[in-house]
This record gives sequence, C-alpha cells and structure tokens, in this order.
Amino acid sequence: MGLGSRGPQRSEDTRPAGPRGGGAALEGVEKVLTRGTSSAMTNGGDMTSPHISGEETEVEDSSNEPAGSTPSASDTLRHFTADFDVDGVVRRLKTGNFIVPNFNPAPAPEAEYAGFQRNFVWTKKQKDRFIESLLLGFPIPGIFLVEQPGKKYLVLDGQQRLRTLRDFVTGTDSVTERTFRLSGLGDESRFYGKAFADLDEADRDLLLNTFLQVTIVVPREAGNLQGVYQLFERINSGGTKLQPQEIRIALYAGSRVDALRELNDDPHWREIFGRKNLRLKDTELILRYLALRRVAQSYDEFDWTREAPQTASEAHTHGNYLFYRAPLSQFLNTYLESLGDNGTPDVKAMETFRAVVKVLSQVGPTALRLEDSAQINAAHADAMLVGLSMSPRIQNLADSLQSNPGKDFTEEVGNIASGIDQRLADLLQNDEYQRAIRESTSHLASVYARLKFTSESFRDL
Repeated sequence: MGLGSRGPQRSEDTRPAGPRGGGAALEGVEKVLTRGTSSAMTNGGDMTSPHISGEETEVEDSSNEPAGSTPSASDTLRHFTADFDVDGVVRRLKTGNFIVPNFNPAPAPEAEYAGFQRNFVWTKKQKDRFIESLLLGFPIPGIFLVEQPGKKYLVLDGQQRLRTLRDFVTGTDSVTERTFRLSGLGDESRFYGKAFADLDEADRDLLLNTFLQVTIVVPREAGNLQGVYQLFERINSGGTKLQPQEIRIALYAGSRVDALRELNDDPHWREIFGRKNLRLKDTELILRYLALRRVAQSYDEFDWTREAPQTASEAHTHGNYLFYRAPLSQFLNTYLESLGDNGTPDVKAMETFRAVVKVLSQVGPTALRLEDSAQINAAHADAMLVGLSMSPRIQNLADSLQSNPGKDFTEEVGNIASGIDQRLADLLQNDEYQRAIRESTSHLASVYARLKFTSESFRDL
C-alpha cells in the first residue's frame, strides 16, 4: 500500500521543496493562523517550593553563534512529497504510523518513540480557526516528516495542525479532554459551537477528503541527523518558531532524551530553575552541562592548556576526549549523536548533576542569575554546573548519595554550600569572567575561559 490514502502523488528531489501553491503565500497563511500564540497548557511538576515562582523562568543567552559550514542538502538528505487526505492522516496518527509524542509528561514505557516535539501551545481560538480554514477551503502550510525504519514517520513540522485535526475528527480535545467544539469562533460563523459530529454530511466529507501536502525527509546516512536539523532550522517558520532544543528533542528521541527528562524532574533542579520551561530551555541547560562537562574533563587532562585541545578539536573528538568547537548548537548535536541511538549520558555525570543541584538549592535560585537580572544567564549557568561538578568534594557527595540513598546528608550539603558564596561573589567581580558569560558566549575563547574559571574556583571546596 502506498503512503497516501489514494496512492499518493509523489515527487522526489534533492533540493528542499516548499508546499504547492507558493511558499510565500503559505507562509503568510501560517502567520495569520498562528498570530498571538500563547501557551495552552502548563507542565507538571511540584510547584509547592517557595523558590519556584508562578512565572515561567526566562533564560538569557548571548551566544552570538558564529556561522558554521553547511553541507549541501543533497549530500545529507533526500526527500519527496506526497498528498494525504485528512481521513488518512487521522488514521495514521491513531495507529502510530505518524508519531507525535510530547516531551512532557513522560510517555508510557511501551511507547516506541520516547518524547519529542514541543508542548501543545496553540490557543483554543487558533485551533478552531485552523479547522474553519479547512472547512472554508483555504490553503494551509505543508507538513514535514522524517522517515524512520519500518516506515514510521516522525512529525518535525506540523505537530499542532495534525493534533488539532485528530482531536476534532475524533471528537475530544486532548488538552482539555472535553468534546472538541468550535466555540472559539465568532458567533457569525456557521460552524460556531459545532463538533465534528454536528457538521453537515457535506462539510464532514469536505474536511475528510481535503488533501494536505507532506514533505518526507530521509537521511542518506542512518543515524546522521545533522542535515535534517539544518533543514528544519531553515523551514521552521510561523507564529511560534521552534527553538533549537525543540528541534533537537524531535531528532534525537529515545533514551538520550529520557535522560534529560529524568534530570529535569529533579526536585532540587526545579527549586533552582523554577517552573518547567515550555520551550525546553531548562532541558537545554542540562544538555549543555552534560556536553561541556566532558569538555572540561578533557581540558583538565591537558592541564587547561588551550593549544592541545584546540588542535584535537579539528576532528571535534579525539579518543575519549571531547573538545569544543562552535557553533554551540552543532556541538550539542554532536554530543547527542556520540551517545548513539540507544545510549545515555555517563551515569557519573548524571549523579554528579544531582549532587550539584542539591548543593545549589541551599545556595538559592540566585546562584544561576546575575545581579542585574531576574533571568537565568545560560553561560553562567553552564559554567557553574560544570565547574561545581569538577570539585572532588561534590564528586564524593555524588558517590555517597548514590550508595546511601536513605542517609541524611543535610550537614555535608550545607557545609559545601557555605563555601560557594564567597567564591561565587569573587567570580562575578572578575571582569574576564563577566566577558565570558556576557559576550559571544558560544565562541571557543569564552567557553574555555568560563569553564576554567569555575573549575578552578570550586576545585578546593
């Protein structure tokens, strides 16, 4: 059986192709449909801590990414387009042929593809207007999928459109768990207040037989998703543009993402960071910690001599070492790819993260923020997390917490925390450190400087 419900019309090319009808026109429709986007749901997690604000935590990032070399699309990808009717799309979503899991909450253990894609962020009005647009015959933007083994298709772009279609046709809004009625439309609309079952038969048939254009992307090399990532960055547009971490979560789904989710649920991390970030900035900071900790360990092996790591970084990796090379977004992708499809971060790194945030929860949430801002500074945060993880005393605490889970370490945690305050104050008074966390923070010189500063500052806690 072909991909489309009617044996899809299919065309293949090695160049990125936009939806039929004119990419510019469809982009304009996308902007109209998604104007005013805001969150329609909040993440779970214990919000009882006095340190956790009711406001979503903002993350300040002054990376000023340098441009990296981009290979030709034909070197890394092939793609083709296919037309699917809405009836076939909904059926494939229900059977799991098209896969659109959430990052939060955690998927069921039996789920074949673990959490990716962002949280559902369309408002009720946006969802209803999207359905109305189809019923009125307006064109909509195309969908992007990535083909996986076994002819499964991961949704890269179009999650909200597909979920809205599925929910409306099946009758239940997956966010509210109530009957999906078009109550967000103006009462002048002839579809106002109607559920799918309330539509005239002609309107139901019109909707189910409407064709959507789907672009299916296939990596030329199994497991190498850098090309897909770069393509998605380029086609990612509209009212609610996906962040790099949201794209990353889609592409590297599985045990690697599960590990990030697990650490993101740590109660001490939640005390420090605050509410879960709908755009996954909190998980991106954890990923930065995991990847840059390996960098700091590599520098440490070379006694923090920049010349040796810079030479090794030409190949990005060197034996068991990992050396940093900008741009940061590509570096984080490389780290995830180094773990393999079924791999997870180093257990020691994960347990040390738990020890670090346990200590930082005693220092307070201001530890990852600068004095002149209520936002978390991403560069300062990754440097603090990595630098503290390099401390032998915190590494010993991590070992103790893991081997004696029922023991009370309150006194030891408090003693370590008391030694951080003055060192942190001294760091923030250092002009070189300030430059490393505020200016061009993804450049090698800045990454090297801030990791060296924090690693040396907290070595003798």
